[in-house]
Amino acid sequence: MGSLGEVDHGKEMFHGHGHSDPVVDELNRLQNLLREKERELGHAYSEIKGLKVTEALKDKAIAELSKELKKQDEKMRSLEKQLEQKNLEVKRLNNERKEALSAQFAAEATLRRIHSSQKDEESVPFDAIIAPLESDIRKYRHEIAVLQDDKKALERHLKLKEVALVEAGNILRSALERALIVEDVQNQNIELKKQMEIYHEENKLLEKANRQKVLEVEKLTHTINELEESILATGEVANAVHFYQNQATMLNEEKRTLERELARAKVYVNRVASTTANEWKNDSEKLMPVKRWLEERRHLQGEIQRLRDKITIAEKSSKIEAQLNDKLKRRLKSLEDDMRNETSNSSTKEINKQATPRRSTSQPKQHKTMRVLPQPYSHEAIDRRRPISQPRASVAGKVLKQPNSETKPIEKIRVVKRFDSPRARTVSSKGECLVKNQLWASKGKMDVVAGKENKVQNPNSKTCLIVSHPQGHIETKVFDGNDEYGIQSSEHHEDVENERNGDSSSDESSP
Repeated sequence: MGSLGEVDHGKEMFHGHGHSDPVVDELNRLQNLLREKERELGHAYSEIKGLKVTEALKDKAIAELSKELKKQDEKMRSLEKQLEQKNLEVKRLNNERKEALSAQFAAEATLRRIHSSQKDEESVPFDAIIAPLESDIRKYRHEIAVLQDDKKALERHLKLKEVALVEAGNILRSALERALIVEDVQNQNIELKKQMEIYHEENKLLEKANRQKVLEVEKLTHTINELEESILATGEVANAVHFYQNQATMLNEEKRTLERELARAKVYVNRVASTTANEWKNDSEKLMPVKRWLEERRHLQGEIQRLRDKITIAEKSSKIEAQLNDKLKRRLKSLEDDMRNETSNSSTKEINKQATPRRSTSQPKQHKTMRVLPQPYSHEAIDRRRPISQPRASVAGKVLKQPNSETKPIEKIRVVKRFDSPRARTVSSKGECLVKNQLWASKGKMDVVAGKENKVQNPNSKTCLIVSHPQGHIETKVFDGNDEYGIQSSEHHEDVENERNGDSSSDESSP
């Protein structure tokens, strides 16, 4: 059929992009339904042809049976006429027999009278009188035997006629059954014709639906191409952000390794100095550096506590990331549903536009507005609205997240604004994509909720936020339970560590 080619063409176009869409599944289902209906129609046509052939054969058989019935009826009528004639002959013979018997009785009576009269008087001899009567009796007996033979033959003929009548009744019953079967077949043919008409109407409706689906598929392919282009643009920006974040993490790791090596070298120098100082002293003057040992112990305990806090915060952040991933998946599903609804709404709007008349030129044109979900506020706008003394509590949930993680929309925005690349300029000039804004808004909300939970669980705990700058120095923000924070640079940390190492070396050298 013509619609199947269009459906195959739309299916090939849609498979070319490599997307799995329920529209394709529905088209496949409709195509399979069409094929099944065509197969059913073919089976129905073959059944109708077979039934027509059987009807023709049954008509021929009925005609032959009707001819045979007519012949049997004629034979029956002729046999009935013969039976009537034979019955009349039998009645006539019975009457003659009765007459002969009455004549015989009369002759016997006369013989008795004659015999009684012969005793008294001499008369004609007895043999002369009996001889003609005996000859008559023999004739009548012969006729009676012939009539009995005829009667037996008639009885046999009647039995044969009864058997023929039974056979004719059976033939009539079979003919009636065949006629009923023919009527049932005709009724089935009428029902099949009605079903064929219904199937033709369904095929027409399915062809119309397939054409509409093909048009919808073409529109969806255009929208998918546009979405792919926008996704590619956002993907390039995200790749650039990930690249710069990876570079920053590498630099931070190198700096940390260098700081660790410096601290180890200082400790080694202090130990060497203490050992050399103790070598010049006597055994009685050597003392254990208790103060240094206590400070090192306090320092190690503080580091252990800090690592425990980091582990708890990392566990909380992992839980929050899992919740974020779940919410992002749900959000993507809802966005797909919104896109499908928008396509259906756009088709209805086009139909309504075709139905409504055009506006006059005197009326001002209204700007077209897309039905889009309300854009949530970005993190920078929220931070600007809040006063400086009360920062967001969501910062506490972002302490130990990896720099290349996908749950840091604020740092991504800062990196895009910081590096003056042409891609970043084009993205900032054109504006961010609607899907990206909605995803980042959901992440920001989850971060705020995570920060509030951390604040409720540990109201007096202090959290720190490490912020890297392109100039090379690092700032750490320390938050109290009352959302008050202080900024410390990496240089300040280095000075503090140097002072601590100097104190430890002086303590070691003092004894």
